[in-house]
Amino acid sequence: MVVVRGDGIMALANAQAVRLFGHSREALIGQPIEMLIPKRLHEEHRNHRQVYAAKPSLRPMGSEMELFGLHVDGSEFPVEVSLSPVETKEGSVVIAAVRDITGRKKDAELLRQLVESAPDAMVIVDARGTIRLVNGQTERVFGYSRAALIGESVEALIPERLHAVHQRHRERYARGPTLRAMGAGMGKLLGRRPDGTEFPIEISLSPIETRDGLLISAAIRDITERQREEERRLSIEASLQHAQKLESLGVMAGGVAHDFNNLLVGVLGNAELVEAELPPDFPLRVQVQDIQAAAERAADLCLQLLAYAGKARVELQPTDLSALIRDMLHLIEIAVSKHHKLHLALDSSLPLILVDSTQVRQVVMNLLLNASEAISDRAGHITVTTNIRYFAQEYLRNCDVADRLEAGRYVVLSVKDDGSGMSQAVRCRIFEPFFTTKFTGRGIGLASVLGIVRAMGGAIQVESEVGAGTCVNVLFPLNTEQGLSEVETDTDGPKQPVILVVDDEQVVRSVASVALKQAGLPYLVAQSGFEALEILRAHRDEIGVVLLDLSMPGMSGAQCLHTMREECFDIEVILCSGYEEHDATRAVTDQYIGFVQKPWRVRHLLSEVRRALDTHASAAHT
Repeated sequence: MVVVRGDGIMALANAQAVRLFGHSREALIGQPIEMLIPKRLHEEHRNHRQVYAAKPSLRPMGSEMELFGLHVDGSEFPVEVSLSPVETKEGSVVIAAVRDITGRKKDAELLRQLVESAPDAMVIVDARGTIRLVNGQTERVFGYSRAALIGESVEALIPERLHAVHQRHRERYARGPTLRAMGAGMGKLLGRRPDGTEFPIEISLSPIETRDGLLISAAIRDITERQREEERRLSIEASLQHAQKLESLGVMAGGVAHDFNNLLVGVLGNAELVEAELPPDFPLRVQVQDIQAAAERAADLCLQLLAYAGKARVELQPTDLSALIRDMLHLIEIAVSKHHKLHLALDSSLPLILVDSTQVRQVVMNLLLNASEAISDRAGHITVTTNIRYFAQEYLRNCDVADRLEAGRYVVLSVKDDGSGMSQAVRCRIFEPFFTTKFTGRGIGLASVLGIVRAMGGAIQVESEVGAGTCVNVLFPLNTEQGLSEVETDTDGPKQPVILVVDDEQVVRSVASVALKQAGLPYLVAQSGFEALEILRAHRDEIGVVLLDLSMPGMSGAQCLHTMREECFDIEVILCSGYEEHDATRAVTDQYIGFVQKPWRVRHLLSEVRRALDTHASAAHT
């Protein structure tokens, strides 16, 4: 302890001050207090002392100032100082209690190094929940800077709605702190970033006893990716179990249909033989005919069971799906309730697919009947769409009957309604034979759809939510004999680079496809930037030119182009937009070869495409 007069001269020093600074008591008395402070801090300290003298007050130990003492041997050491003004007969003096905090500083530095080297986010708080220390990983996980966190309540890192609950948990823990392992008995925990986004976390807690009291070390781990992997694993397991269940039902249905067909041969055959022997006016002739009619209906049901089992006879032939649906339009209009508005969005440039056209008609009718029944008697809308799309393996894993399919392009039939929708429990059973949520069932309509699609090597994906309607997507594999494009007929010459058309508007894709087809140019289409990148990765060596729309939802054309250049695709890019080039390309920072403004003319589009093809060919030979 040192007593200092108003003019900054030391009037008294106790034995602890002598030991701390290394001076004798006689050497201290009568000297300026700056004698005990490093020379570089003298001017700053005099200013602080004058400000304090003008308005003296009690200042407790450790009041937010980093202070240093000077030993007689010239060495510096960190100190804490408390100040107490006292009035005496000789005037005002200040009692300065000085504490050497070298040990505490070393402990703090060791703790800082340990925390900084930890692989998880580390947050050190005191018993009141105030953040005292964080590491770099905390900045990366939560998105806050250290400066923004130090001194704040730890509740700043969790969603506001959980603050009160967390504070109670924290206070309870501080009363009986124990080591708690990562994820032990805490249920679902959430972290919060500055932008308000929440993410799942795990926390382990460790109490730390220090000279200044209890500190609590929290190791925090972002488990977002782990949860995604777990959800993905559970989804794959559920899909596998569902597929195995449907496969088992299919095997059983096929066996039952086979045995029943044999029995029905006896019923139908004998009924016909009996009828042939009966006189025309025999009283029981009508009953015999009823037996035959019932047996024929049973035979039809057996055919549906065989279709569900994927064992029905199929006659595959190249088919234009859009043309097939147009030809069915009069039947569709009869099948769909007059209260329901039918919308068709059929791509006229689809490649041919190898299917049994008769059975595909059955698929279309079954899906439309189910959509109409889902809307019931109220007014509603049903949309039938055909297009060609790229599907990644993850999407196909979540489809029914996708065990033999690889990532790639498929011709898609979509039937969407705004009906009642269905729960997940119902969704899991809709392809089971005879399952229905209606008061009266109509056999195995959707079950036979599944079997037909299975027999033709396709897949079905159903999206539905209670009150939000249902969308059924049926995927048909491309005709592999057809290749990438129907226009590649010169097999002896060099292979023509493929043009990839990327646009979220179906009508734009359709017109561009027809124009390229008529010009004898092979093409692929994508309806989003994400799909375009998937197709490019799958056909890296085949695609030479990309016709890229700039204004697309999800991933813009500029973002898509940037990713293309980052992944070093050997392509020429022509940009498209409804705006003038100068305005449309403000956000474009990557190289492109041409620009066409919508509405473009086919002649102009083909001219730009051929120019890009020439550039691509020249680059390939340099």
